[in-house]
Amino acid sequence: MHDGGVIVITGGSSGIGLAYAEAVVKHHSPKRIVLLARNAKTLSEAQSKVMGAADCSDTKVDVMTCDVSNEKECEVVARKLVDVTVLVNCAGISYPSELENLKSSEIQTMINTNLLGSIYLTRCLVSGMKARKSGAIVFVASQAAQCGLYGYSVYSATKFAIRGLAEALQMEVEPFGVSVCVTYPPDTNTEAYARENEHKPTATKLMSESGLMEPEQVADIMRQGIERRDFSIWSNFDGFMLTQLTCGFAPANSLWHLLYQIPLMSIMRLVSAGYRMHFRSIVRRCVGSAK
Repeated sequence: MHDGGVIVITGGSSGIGLAYAEAVVKHHSPKRIVLLARNAKTLSEAQSKVMGAADCSDTKVDVMTCDVSNEKECEVVARKLVDVTVLVNCAGISYPSELENLKSSEIQTMINTNLLGSIYLTRCLVSGMKARKSGAIVFVASQAAQCGLYGYSVYSATKFAIRGLAEALQMEVEPFGVSVCVTYPPDTNTEAYARENEHKPTATKLMSESGLMEPEQVADIMRQGIERRDFSIWSNFDGFMLTQLTCGFAPANSLWHLLYQIPLMSIMRLVSAGYRMHFRSIVRRCVGSAK
């Protein structure tokens, strides 16, 4: 998927998007990497990092400023992109808060960036992939796309929507040889995560106080999953558990995946009930202390 390909990454100037670009150039020899983000300065810095990590000097690393939540900007950028092999929709934003405390502008920004930002550019590029009968479309969701947690009401809504988008799109493009992947990163040690922590409700912090992963770990797992053309890509045990529990109508990664998924679902349901009870006790303590 990656060798000799054109890889386009939204949200590519930092975090998981940047780490993924670095992982690709370390392990493969893509023809071109294109990083998209809104800030020209951070894009320039990211470009230098990716070029420095590249093992193959023939790989071209380009950057383009683009607000993926802006339909017109996506259309302009898409016209400059040719023969895209892998599109990674990584741009995202979160404002963790109780629903009644969210500003209308914050709600709209999460919907526009997380959901519409994934739809617009994908819509622009999918017809080219279908015509070439190859390619992969990747949606970077979150474990918040698999379970709703305190403080993530609207954020989870946008990420749950990504799952539905991916499942339906997979049916549309599979006959044309195009893959769809959804990756479910856990809490990841990025600048965005640090900013979130400054505003998280206490209950939300307590639910995510362990299991923090580094972006390089998450990105390399994602890279490997895309190479295998896995529909669902998880990063740790919690992600594994949630993926089995929420598989629903999603395609299995393989026959082996389907075979072990069936008996595991009931076991994982019991494990998740334990998690739920623990989280419920956290919320009750935090709500009680706030009264």
